[in-house]
Amino acid sequence: MRIQRRYAGVAISLTAMFALSACAGFGGGKGLCRDIGDATATQPSPPAPSGESDARIGLVTDVGTLDDKNFNEYSWLGAQQGAMAIGAEEPRAIVTTASADYATNIQTLIDDDYTAIVTVGFALGAATWEAAAANPDVHFIGVDQFQATNTEDDADYNDEFLPNYESLIFNEAQAGYLAGIVAANITQADEIA
Repeated sequence: MRIQRRYAGVAISLTAMFALSACAGFGGGKGLCRDIGDATATQPSPPAPSGESDARIGLVTDVGTLDDKNFNEYSWLGAQQGAMAIGAEEPRAIVTTASADYATNIQTLIDDDYTAIVTVGFALGAATWEAAAANPDVHFIGVDQFQATNTEDDADYNDEFLPNYESLIFNEAQAGYLAGIVAANITQADEIA
């Protein structure tokens, strides 16, 4: 028990450092995370443009809003900062109101000649994969998505790798591991669940 208490402080410190570093972002320490007590917290400063680009960046959200304090909002901020960093025009966001509209919203950006399309959330994975397969000249970035649209048990399993489709996955195991360390070190009953 004494050893557990000694490492509890270390575990809590590591968790706090992980959370703070995740909020660091761009712009001299101004992070993407907001202070809960300050509704007027500032957003990070975008990087200075590095040139002119003819890239056109579009974003399709999962069902929700652009100011959800989660994937939609921070993906949108990333698209804006990325466009500014390369000197591209302001990106366009399509906010999905119904899951049945995922493919239609992606196709709207394709039809409007967007060269990079960010889709947000695992629920858009199948629609993103299909659009990427049909449009090899458009670059797709899927936030919280894998390229596979189904499992090997499905009759229509497709394990083809699409070079124009990048998957961005949050490594949940790291945060879960740190939370487990904290829980194991502060338990009074020597049990965690």
